[in-house]
Amino acid sequence: MSDDKNKNRELAKKLVEINFEDRRQLQYLSMKKWDAGYLTGVEAIDEILSFEKLITIDIATLRAARNPQEIKKKPTPPKRS
Repeated sequence: MSDDKNKNRELAKKLVEINFEDRRQLQYLSMKKWDAGYLTGVEAIDEILSFEKLITIDIATLRAARNPQEIKKKPTPPKRS
């Protein structure tokens, strides 16, 4: 089992590195668009910041993806009026 965990960790590290390089390249291209006059400074900064937004996945969604038989719905919170 530890071999699987190590493989998963190595793959996760590689994905993080690839994602980091892709984001850095996109940020560089945004700066080049600004330099060329295609974007204003504010638009370039907004574009760069949009690359840095985080996506969170609920733990229940991850568990459901791993074990589709164990899908449990979260109770919905009561609506405030």
